[in-house]
Amino acid sequence: MLLEDQRFIHEDLERLEQAIADRVADEPRNIKDRLARDHEIAQFLDRIDEQSKRLLDIYKDADGAREKEIQAISTGDQFEEFYTQLNEIKDFHKRYPNEPVENLERAYKRHEGEPIGMDIDNLFTGEEGFGQFLDLTKAHEDYLNLPGVKRLTYVQYLEVFDAFTPPQMLIKRPNKLSDRYFQYVGELAAYLEGFIKKTRPLQDSDKLFGSFDEEFEKQWAANEVPGWSEETAQNGAQGPQTEGSGEGIWCAACEKEFKNENVYKNHLTGKKHIRAAEAKKASGDSGEKSAAANGVSAVASRLKERAVAEREHRVRSLAKVLDAERQATRTNVERKQGMTERERQMELEALLAESENAGGDRAGDQSDDDGDDRIYNPLKLPLAWDGKPIPYWLYKLHGLGVEYPCEICGNFVYMGRRAFDKHFSEGLHIWGLKCLGITSNTNLFREITRIEDALRLWEKLEHDRKKDKDSRDNVVQMEDAEGNVMPERIYLEYVFPLLRCDENCANVYQSAKAGHPVAAAPSAHYNNKILKATTEARAHDPDAQTVTRWFKQHGRRLRNKDTDQLAVLSCMFPEKRTDRVYWLQDTSLARVIGRCLLLGSSRREELERWRVSGGIDLARCVENVMRQAENHIREGQEVTVEEIDDALNRVASRCRFSGPRVRRQRAAVDVDETLSPLYRRLSSRDAKWLTRMILKNYSPVTLPRNLTLKSFHFLLPHFLLFQDDFEATLNMLVSEPISHFPPHPEPGLARDLGMIAMQHLSPVVGIKIGRPDYYKARSIKHCCQMIGRRRMSIERKYDGEYCQIHVDLSKPSRSIQIFSKSGKDSTADRSGVHHVVRDSLRIGRPGCKFSRRCILEGELLVWSDRHGKIMDFHKLRKFIARSGTFIGTENDSPPQPYEHSMIVFFDILLLDDDVCLKKPHRERRLLLKDVVHVIEGRADISEQRIIDFSRSGSQSHLENIFAKGVAQRWEGFVLKGCEDPYFTIFPSQANGSMGRWIKLKKDYIPGLGDTVDLAIIGGKYDSRDAGGLKQIQRLLWTHFFIGCLLNKEDVLQSRSKPKFRVVDVINRHCMSPKNMQILNQFGEYTACGIDSGHGFDIEYGTGNIPGLGVVFRTPFVVEMLGSGFEKPSGSRYYTLRFPRIMKIHWDRSFEDAASFSELQLLADDARAVPSEELAQEETEWNKRLKLGNGSSEYIVDRSQSLTSSSGVTQSPVKAKPSSI
Repeated sequence: MLLEDQRFIHEDLERLEQAIADRVADEPRNIKDRLARDHEIAQFLDRIDEQSKRLLDIYKDADGAREKEIQAISTGDQFEEFYTQLNEIKDFHKRYPNEPVENLERAYKRHEGEPIGMDIDNLFTGEEGFGQFLDLTKAHEDYLNLPGVKRLTYVQYLEVFDAFTPPQMLIKRPNKLSDRYFQYVGELAAYLEGFIKKTRPLQDSDKLFGSFDEEFEKQWAANEVPGWSEETAQNGAQGPQTEGSGEGIWCAACEKEFKNENVYKNHLTGKKHIRAAEAKKASGDSGEKSAAANGVSAVASRLKERAVAEREHRVRSLAKVLDAERQATRTNVERKQGMTERERQMELEALLAESENAGGDRAGDQSDDDGDDRIYNPLKLPLAWDGKPIPYWLYKLHGLGVEYPCEICGNFVYMGRRAFDKHFSEGLHIWGLKCLGITSNTNLFREITRIEDALRLWEKLEHDRKKDKDSRDNVVQMEDAEGNVMPERIYLEYVFPLLRCDENCANVYQSAKAGHPVAAAPSAHYNNKILKATTEARAHDPDAQTVTRWFKQHGRRLRNKDTDQLAVLSCMFPEKRTDRVYWLQDTSLARVIGRCLLLGSSRREELERWRVSGGIDLARCVENVMRQAENHIREGQEVTVEEIDDALNRVASRCRFSGPRVRRQRAAVDVDETLSPLYRRLSSRDAKWLTRMILKNYSPVTLPRNLTLKSFHFLLPHFLLFQDDFEATLNMLVSEPISHFPPHPEPGLARDLGMIAMQHLSPVVGIKIGRPDYYKARSIKHCCQMIGRRRMSIERKYDGEYCQIHVDLSKPSRSIQIFSKSGKDSTADRSGVHHVVRDSLRIGRPGCKFSRRCILEGELLVWSDRHGKIMDFHKLRKFIARSGTFIGTENDSPPQPYEHSMIVFFDILLLDDDVCLKKPHRERRLLLKDVVHVIEGRADISEQRIIDFSRSGSQSHLENIFAKGVAQRWEGFVLKGCEDPYFTIFPSQANGSMGRWIKLKKDYIPGLGDTVDLAIIGGKYDSRDAGGLKQIQRLLWTHFFIGCLLNKEDVLQSRSKPKFRVVDVINRHCMSPKNMQILNQFGEYTACGIDSGHGFDIEYGTGNIPGLGVVFRTPFVVEMLGSGFEKPSGSRYYTLRFPRIMKIHWDRSFEDAASFSELQLLADDARAVPSEELAQEETEWNKRLKLGNGSSEYIVDRSQSLTSSSGVTQSPVKAKPSSI
């Protein structure tokens, strides 16, 4: 029955080809499924090869059996032949009744829900991670057991395991012929070969390994195998050059390489070399090849050398093929070495969870035979959830027989009033409005179904909006030097003449000094008007009066030489001491205070009342508890500011998140023993403020920072800009000649003394320089008004982490110091970019532009070599630690080999003795380009464009640049005056104009930010935050939880139980006081406990989100504005960045809000840069900037429309005052 076998094999081959095609068409979810599929395809290919050989043998018909069978079929009786074969089949099954029948359909076809491919769990070890990494731990142990090797760590071994020549491999050539070494190299090569077969089952491994053998044969014949070439010259002046690294002179007797010829010659006369040469000559292996080398022992030795060299060559070749896995293994090992045991366990659990079968329960996919029956529905009533017609009375009740056509929806007809009312908020109607050019305020178009009516209403709305915008833009807010904000008219009438008066007074003083005649001084009436304008805002401020009165009362004691002014400032502004971290929050601090005061159970319960919703904060609880038994403080035992500062220093020294200087003071202190003497000698009122000082939050009290610092010393605010450190600033105040200045001079004298002080200031390497203040541009027109006619540098704002880099070449071991935005010394955490700083500044190499010191500013980013671009901000968490700990990376992917840190420099502040702060930005930029060496993907200089706003068309040019940045998803731009110094306290050399930097971002401009309709599903009370909400009546919650539906389709179609995922928490900084009042007022009627019957299933997106306090049975739907989307710390999803509530939708339910999947789709659209439609999107953004369009949708049309992305109305939040 050869013909039957032939037919069967052909059918088998066709099914195998189809099976391979089906599996190639599948896209595996992860690397495990891909390997399983490839191994299964490899098995199919092996079977194809086997079956093809059988088929070829049948066609060859060596024994003539096929020819005989064909002859018998064609010439004999067909029925007789048929029955003969049938009897043979019956006899076979009689002899073997239980023989299984091979079903090719079941053998090759993969059914739905069946796991992909074969089970490969046993093919790999846990360290190999399904072929992602090498597991050379056994080879490493074998290597360490070899005699004469250098002790290497596992990471070092991964770098050099394929190096078999000095200096990496120190085993001498004769010792390599040992059985142990031969076995080690063989096992290493066998493991690498097996790893390639396991990870690349579809690759022709025999051909690959054969190419290695051919390459070895050629190298061996040419005597070019590294470490195994025969000597061709005697050890003379030059020596053989074929051993070692090939770069020096090789001594065959000593088996050692020399880099210098003179050293080699002197070595030849040494005792060690003479003994080695005599020993080699005695053993028959002298410098020249002796006749005995041609004997049997020499041949056998050469053959063994060839075998060892072949295995070494095999390992080298295999290592080149596995170079990517090798680098990934090294990265993975280094990453795991920095992980804790808990982090390793969590990673293992995540890996096991990913490896589980995700097929799910398919029982619900089975068809239901009950649905095959024909449904009797003569009236054509709508079908209910069970597939049967609804009752006729319900049909009449809802008016489902009434037709409501909508011309905007393409003349679609809605059956019933309910469906008609609901469709106005659905995607089809909103899409129809967008096609008409209506992109915002769609709720105003309810009940409008005709296109003509909609267009007429839109024209009226646009006319009113443009009129309102023009009137609002014409009101320019101005700010004077004292921080008072007022309209431009008041500023020009009262304050601006004061500035000119100061200049006139200075001119009068200089003229009088030179003996020239001077003009008369301004009249008293004029001065009174000025004084009234400048002091009007401050006269009714009780905070300013309190601060001024306090400093007048205690000024003499503050300036006493025995007073620790650093301790005073540290207590006044605890939040400025970022170098001190106490590791104490409300919960832990409450326990410490309870132990310090030796409280009983009842008073401890009173102390814990800060946890009660609507209650007071911890500091007030401490005051109430201590008031019950007030401390008796004897005279002379009062707690001093110096004691508090010393105690807090000692507490902070034990925390690893504190700064290096504080950590160096570390002592074995106990927190209870340190704080007990303070709390037991304080009154209840003072203990309240000490508690808030430890928590670094004086809320509800806020000290006016500028006024307080100026009341301390009039130069202190300016010096803190120059050196953002209290200790360094106080040292500057006592230096010459500043120590002779009065602390509070007259305004005219203060300006002159300030100019004198600035001439004696120089930045200090190791002390962070402050940053200039920004103005926020609320529109392109507003931006141009603030610019005036200046020449501006338009720099791209990068989405990274700010860093200020200090370089001091006089400290070779600690020449680089890096400060973060908060002022904290983050040098150790940024160690991964130290080599980038050295290479880009060419430190220690020719071309370095400074000899002693340098200070630069830059942004830390993550660059991807694979994508050739800067990655998202959340990628930075994997590369930057926080005091040695990586925070929020538990759900992030590990760092990839093609990802690495990058620095973009944007300013230079000091170069040796050249104080660049005083130079205009134009000169600093040129100096920066000269100092920084650009390294692609590692170090760069920020992108920059120059616009002269004194020329026509400058506003249009700025619009084009901004539109391009928005289309490319840049964070925004920073505008700096080309002739302005770094700080506005320095006068400009060109025209005397001074101005702060201007930030221009999309979300600053009303109508251009990313907006999403989201649901607020619950709230929580925080007693510390409640202190800043005194204006809210009946405050119940300070934090609100944003939730997204996970089963929106099921809720809409079958009214399933809603399941929410909490994705974010917002507080008072994310909304106006009015919205906070509304949420508290109306939320009270729908709030219930988290364990009561609210009817929802709630889960949390990350472990960083606190627990809900209450759940709203009727969630609020709010329109939220954000600055793009980001992946929160420790999460796997995206949400709005810097979210804030624009308005509350009273006409929408949580079903209309964005679901979790829709939110992720919006985030993908917002983050994706359109490669093909980029020019179109730039054009549309440019039009929107010119027309003031308020839509928040992205320009490029998508295949689907989400109802959650609604238009944006004008922001109810007032813009911050601008400045000239």
